[in-house]
Amino acid sequence: MSRVKLLNKIDIRPQLATSTCWKGYVPESLEHPARNHPYFVRALLELYSKPGDWIFDPMCGIGTMLTEAVRMKRWPAGCDVSERCTTLTSQNTQNIGRLVTGDAALFFKKNKIKPNLV
Repeated sequence: MSRVKLLNKIDIRPQLATSTCWKGYVPESLEHPARNHPYFVRALLELYSKPGDWIFDPMCGIGTMLTEAVRMKRWPAGCDVSERCTTLTSQNTQNIGRLVTGDAALFFKKNKIKPNLV
């Protein structure tokens, strides 16, 4: 059997779900089918931001980016069209930051922010 076929048969989801990197996340978060791995998110935040920066995630899902932002001393802000997702995000971030249920454009209107799209 080739390596590609073998790798396609390996399902890493159980290992990701039980990994210690998910410690502190609400258990229901692990049921979300498209979550980002916290280690990957932390690497991105380390490369592209510094403590004290605002991190905006327009499709936050369960809030992995925003939760890791809080843990790395960044300010989280985000939105998602799913109320269930924004509820989970709020729980995962311990209600730190700004969160809106709805379209990303609503975030800027609700918080009276003019985005600087440079």
